[in-house]
Amino acid sequence: MEGWWGPSLRLGLDAARLDIESNVLASPAVELGELGAWARAGHVRELGHGVRLDFGAAVRADRHDLLNGTTVSPAVDATLAHEGLTLDLRWSRGFSPPGLGDLFFQEGVLVEPNPDLRPERVRGELSASVTHAWSLGRAAGRLHGMVYRADLDDMILWFPDHRFVWSPDNYDVTRRGLELGATVDLSTFAGTHSLSAGAAWSEVEYTGPVLDGQVAYRPRFTADLSLRLTVRGVTLVPAATHVGERRTLPGSTLNALGGYTVLDAGIAIPVALGKAPGRLEFAVNNLLDERASLLADYPLPGRGWSTRIRIGAGP
Repeated sequence: MEGWWGPSLRLGLDAARLDIESNVLASPAVELGELGAWARAGHVRELGHGVRLDFGAAVRADRHDLLNGTTVSPAVDATLAHEGLTLDLRWSRGFSPPGLGDLFFQEGVLVEPNPDLRPERVRGELSASVTHAWSLGRAAGRLHGMVYRADLDDMILWFPDHRFVWSPDNYDVTRRGLELGATVDLSTFAGTHSLSAGAAWSEVEYTGPVLDGQVAYRPRFTADLSLRLTVRGVTLVPAATHVGERRTLPGSTLNALGGYTVLDAGIAIPVALGKAPGRLEFAVNNLLDERASLLADYPLPGRGWSTRIRIGAGP
């Protein structure tokens, strides 16, 4: 439920109740209830010469069956905009309860439930981002960058024990990172084309008294690059994704998994199916058959292909 009070104040109320009875859960009956209320106030000020400042403040209060009492999460933000340039600043606290799958999934050969999980709490998340939209002739694009940091209490992480049985647990971590991205769209050569690239550096490190360093199976560096070429209705889509080195042991660099890069490619060809327009699509995943590991003893799927026929004028 959501409402407005004048042009600058918004109010909302969220309520949910989950009652489940099943013979495939670790507990035969599950009951979880939550109630949240929030409010946000904002103000826009024109500073002249096309410069606009938009700032706001919000607060949310949550009650949950997993907690005693009420959790309050405030946030403040400010946006400065001038033509195609936008600068965003934000500070916030957050609350996220564990989901049903984390708490009560059925115990199996390689998984074990943890009904004692605590909700995640984000303390003092601070982020700053800048975006610049531009155009030149037939080309248009967007540049984006963001830096952030936050402390997380009781972050829910899945990890296997010495028997390689996976189970979730709570860990205190600190998170900081940098994200960069760019897109370019070009209309020429009897078609439209686009290029998208992104890179991210993310440090998610343990802060407890025993473990330290990067969280297991979380790469510090990731990157992606994709190209979309469309000429006379035929679309070619090559893409590349890079995942950096990952730890496999909490608090240790031993037995780390090396980084890998996966190349994918696809082509879409328009076809006529009676009176309805259609499209024949062919895609190859892991084009170079990269032999890497997603997890310890779990290799990346090898080269694969798929075909698809679409009927209609959808995207």
